[in-house]
Amino acid sequence: MKEIYNLLEQYAYFDGKSYEIFPIQKWNKQTKFLLVMENKKYMIIIDEKTINKYQIRFAKFGDFFKNLVGLKYLSEDGKIILLDYYENGEGKTLSAYQTEEIDNNSIAEEIKKTLDSIHEHKSEFLNVSTRFDCQNWYEFIYSYMKGYLDFVLEQKEIAKEDYGFILALLERNKEYFNNVSLSYLHGDVNEDNVCFIKEKKEVYLIDYDDFLVGDIVYEYARMFQYLHIKAFKILKEKYYPTIEENIIFWIYIFRNQIMGYCFEKANNIDTKNSLNEFNKTLIRLKKMVNEQ
Repeated sequence: MKEIYNLLEQYAYFDGKSYEIFPIQKWNKQTKFLLVMENKKYMIIIDEKTINKYQIRFAKFGDFFKNLVGLKYLSEDGKIILLDYYENGEGKTLSAYQTEEIDNNSIAEEIKKTLDSIHEHKSEFLNVSTRFDCQNWYEFIYSYMKGYLDFVLEQKEIAKEDYGFILALLERNKEYFNNVSLSYLHGDVNEDNVCFIKEKKEVYLIDYDDFLVGDIVYEYARMFQYLHIKAFKILKEKYYPTIEENIIFWIYIFRNQIMGYCFEKANNIDTKNSLNEFNKTLIRLKKMVNEQ
């Protein structure tokens, strides 16, 4: 931790202020830290890759994104970002609750309102990828899918014919991807990124690392992977009861599942469940294609 204190001493923003720093474990890498300064908590980011992601989004989405993430400080040299820490909002993530202890109907409605307020911002495609030079939504989906598929194929966890089937399926639906209306998206709505203030029945989202412009179906595919959360089930049944009939929805689900597999494999986490899930989705996609 000493090197982080030494780093902060280089910036006038921290002069004369008393603060403490604590590591935050995230995705098996300590790339973010909790800074407690003047009785307020902040998230401090010094990891170059993560900072790059935020800088791209600051540049493309401006004040809208800065307000969402609670930007407090960005050093001129781009080596430090300071953000509001979500616990200042008095809420807890849904993963910290037992579902019977909370009003799931209220949470579902508040999630919908929160997402609607983000999705109402329509936009032409904006490339926020740090890995691929994408010019449109189709290229974004294709590039990411192929990148993950290449890794899965290399691990010999998918047959070459299935690899080809998925890429051909993307090509087959290219017109949809190129013409779908695009909106601002949170990009990673899950039980760890939805906070709830029980006393006020308020909901807010955290972790905007994957904020992007894209298809709303992509947002809900990500979210509806976590249907063991009662509020998500309620939202799906009330507003999106037929979404599972949409082949695009399952393409996005598959993309999320192979992404999860790749993350687990890279971090030496057991991939058995991930393999099982994306193989089940692959079977579903083949069935849907045959029925078309």
